[in-house]
Amino acid sequence: MKTKTGIGIILVLLLAGLTAMGIYKLTLPRILILHSYDSSYAWTRDVDIGLHRVLDTHTDWSIRWHYMDLKRYPSQTQREAAGVVARALIDQWAPKILVAIDDDAQGYAARYYINRADIKIVFAGINGDAGAYGYDKTTNVTGILERKQLTAIRDAIQSSNLSATVLSSKPKNDEEFLRLMHLSDQSGSVEDDDRFIRNFDWQPLLFTGSRMVNTFAEWQAAVFSAQTRADVILLTNYRLLARSSKDPTLVPPADVVRWTQANSRLPLIGANSFFVEDGGMLAIGTSGFEQGEVAASMAVRLMDGHTMPTDIAQTETRQYVVSIRAKALAAHKLTLPKSYESAARAEGRYYEE
Repeated sequence: MKTKTGIGIILVLLLAGLTAMGIYKLTLPRILILHSYDSSYAWTRDVDIGLHRVLDTHTDWSIRWHYMDLKRYPSQTQREAAGVVARALIDQWAPKILVAIDDDAQGYAARYYINRADIKIVFAGINGDAGAYGYDKTTNVTGILERKQLTAIRDAIQSSNLSATVLSSKPKNDEEFLRLMHLSDQSGSVEDDDRFIRNFDWQPLLFTGSRMVNTFAEWQAAVFSAQTRADVILLTNYRLLARSSKDPTLVPPADVVRWTQANSRLPLIGANSFFVEDGGMLAIGTSGFEQGEVAASMAVRLMDGHTMPTDIAQTETRQYVVSIRAKALAAHKLTLPKSYESAARAEGRYYEE
């Protein structure tokens, strides 16, 4: 009898403790991390690492993560449905701070909460203009813009032996410049990137234009065409290539890279680090770590209750990440200053094979 009574008391105390813990958690300040893509996507993974570096030290907050997964479900219907789900979560969970990553999270969710006194928004990964989401006309938003590191890409090409190798093989009466072409799918984020790519001062390189395609067949045709019209191909995104105009199934990214490398005599340089993870030769990519760390640091400042988003100036990318696959680099007989290898090794992005 005493044993049963003792067990009953323990259960009551345990239940009371759990109830108190539940109530305590409900009172914790809430941050919602809203991603446009899925957690396995290389870019999202790097942003998450940056976020964790800052937020993991704040155990007195309630932090929730939601992934819209729109790289794998890119149709307009799917985007709108993902937006409805994300907004329902925001309304139900009522976070004090919403950290929205990449353009889809802004367009389908975060922008619906501008000028709200009960929520502060921190954005990251916007490729275009923050004003496209009304963020230039509100007092509850700040963040960090994502910009492709075009100066670093141009400098890497100029620092390599590519100029000497290509130009020495050209007839003497040809103009002495390297021709660069941009190739990508038609992702919404790339449309914003392409505007910067087209307007960037590529000199002394000659920018020959962009090809943005929908299908793998169009991609293949663009690669073949580039062989006589360019000396190097800059790749941004290739994750939304349908198999054909009749088959909307997306071609796996690694398959796109494998085919492109096998069928292009021109060196390929990625503007995103995942290009090398997919098997590519060289990438000079925006740092997802920086995007995550800066966004998280802004959220920390806003959580004090006194700092407002208007007190924190919007900023943009300052760092880049070097990724190298040595075997592919050697296949093109391409060499870079040792500092590039050192930078790639420091970030664990130097691949021997």
